[in-house]
Amino acid sequence: MILVLTLLYIVVLLLVLKLGWIKPTLFWKLSPLLWMVFLLFVLFFPLQFWAPAGYVRVLQPTVQIIPNVAGEVLEVKVKPNQWVNEGDVLYQIDPRPYQAVVNRLQADLELARIRYHQQLELLKKDAGRQVDVDRAEAKLKSVEAQLDGALYDLEQTTVRAPGDGYVTNVEALRPGARVIAVPFQQTMTFIDGRERVVAAQINQIYMRYIEPGQKAEVAFKIFPGRVFNATVEAIIPGTALGQVGPTGILPSAVEEVHAPRFVRLRLDDPEVANRLVAGDTGDVAIYSSRGKAAHVIRKVIIRNTAILNYIIPY
Repeated sequence: MILVLTLLYIVVLLLVLKLGWIKPTLFWKLSPLLWMVFLLFVLFFPLQFWAPAGYVRVLQPTVQIIPNVAGEVLEVKVKPNQWVNEGDVLYQIDPRPYQAVVNRLQADLELARIRYHQQLELLKKDAGRQVDVDRAEAKLKSVEAQLDGALYDLEQTTVRAPGDGYVTNVEALRPGARVIAVPFQQTMTFIDGRERVVAAQINQIYMRYIEPGQKAEVAFKIFPGRVFNATVEAIIPGTALGQVGPTGILPSAVEEVHAPRFVRLRLDDPEVANRLVAGDTGDVAIYSSRGKAAHVIRKVIIRNTAILNYIIPY
């Protein structure tokens, strides 16, 4: 923007010199440089604080699908990148081993009930002991608890979608494959289609005037030539560089990195938000409550960026 204004100034200056309105003195020869310095201090530097800009990235929550039980896959019900609704079956694990456990525990439960009632009848007839009744009752409750766990395991042989969204990384899962209930041994990835987060990265020194509720404009690479209205929804209170976990290790010196802060945006048009996918990128301009004149310049810049998205792929 400053370069454009400087070039415009040079054109006007040459025109004035040609018309003879001013003489080509040293001052006027150096005036384009002075004009550029003036613009830097009057427009560019305040612009960064009053209407800061940065990059945006679309994020979507993902769930690594890991079965709660181990076994052989009998059938895969979904295809790669297929839309699924909450509760839809993703794949089926062989339930027979777990059904056998349920059958055995159901038989044990029936026997435990019979023995409990037998001990209870003996106690009523003064032919038994209270301790035997207590043991039979404890055995009955133990078998009931084991059966509840077995029924849960049997139910988990049918792996279902945790929500509405897409499943990907399905290609490697085939009938006959053996899956295990171990962390980081996911069988596929679920991408939540109900929520999209538009996160803007703003340098720390330009964060001072940004507040929730302020207006913003976003130009996505996927939609060249278009600028979308948005609203600052929240300022993320922290970054990974400041995260401390209970490792038991004392802090050590690290390389100084001035990482940007993250600002969560909400697009005003929900239809546009629904068309975005995880990983989409773009540029953002946030308009603070100060320096309204600088907002006009930033609006021009963000629209120039949107047009350049037709030819600049990065």
